[in-house]
Amino acid sequence: MDNVYEMFWDCEYCGANKLLGKTHRHCPQCGSAQNPSSRYFPPEEEKVAVQDHVYFGKDWACGSCETPNSNAAEFCGNCGTPKEGADKVALTHEKDAPPPEPPRAAKAPRKSGGRGKIGLLFGCVGIFFFGMIVLCGLATFWTRSESATVSQHQWARAVQLQEYQAASKSDWCDDVPSAAYSISEREKQRDTRKVADGQECTTKNVDNGDGTFRQEEDCKTTYREEPVYDQWCSYTLDAWVDTRKATADGDGLSPVWPQVQLKTCASPTLGCQREGTRTESYTLKLKDSSGSAQSCTVSESAWRKVKDGQSIELTVSVLTGSVSCDL
Repeated sequence: MDNVYEMFWDCEYCGANKLLGKTHRHCPQCGSAQNPSSRYFPPEEEKVAVQDHVYFGKDWACGSCETPNSNAAEFCGNCGTPKEGADKVALTHEKDAPPPEPPRAAKAPRKSGGRGKIGLLFGCVGIFFFGMIVLCGLATFWTRSESATVSQHQWARAVQLQEYQAASKSDWCDDVPSAAYSISEREKQRDTRKVADGQECTTKNVDNGDGTFRQEEDCKTTYREEPVYDQWCSYTLDAWVDTRKATADGDGLSPVWPQVQLKTCASPTLGCQREGTRTESYTLKLKDSSGSAQSCTVSESAWRKVKDGQSIELTVSVLTGSVSCDL
């Protein structure tokens, strides 16, 4: 086993520290047995190599005196207890968490400085955003009811007009419609891919379990982003294109659609025209109890249901003043 070094341990009884895990099975200062659970990796600059190391496996801990013994030993070197049934020592690099640090003496409180100011700043920002959330909630749910009189009915209607044209379009060449013509191609980046670009290695300490440890290289592949190119096509396609909107609006309960003149065709050819989508909106103009003007946009059925001069109930947001009609 190459590159093998001594673990360190500290005596729990006399305080001697940096004792060698394989060489010092007992404390040379007070004679206390080594506690294998207290082994730790030494700093890189203080590691001690083990010469002619023979590895028998992880130590076993004596069930009577807890002394660590070589796996080659059949009896405890400290008290003579047989190896049979003894547990293997725990490995330092496999422990879930480091042992808790001993309690430290309380430190005098530090004077507030830059960190305190940063903490105060983040606290103020947090309070601001919390306040904004509360205000949004109040704006949504804090409302009041109020009576208003319908003073006018307004309406607006629109028709989208389309024309069959030779439209310029572009797309990845494998997505170009079969009916496209006048096609030109160029190269364009479509994606990226990860390409292996060497390794990044770190040295890892591995507890052998016999008072020694070895160092292994832990290497991970590094990657770089590389562009992926494909063919991008510009082409012409005969298609229906939105050209303009015809609109109409007015007052009263007799809305009409805008009149349009179209060049219609039995089958689509260049220059033919047709209607597209239709949109409409209906608004009630109101006077509230204080004489202020209000308005509500409602469905056509609700808009037709009420008459000018009729009283209706409004729901008013206390914070924003926005109005909705209870119809």
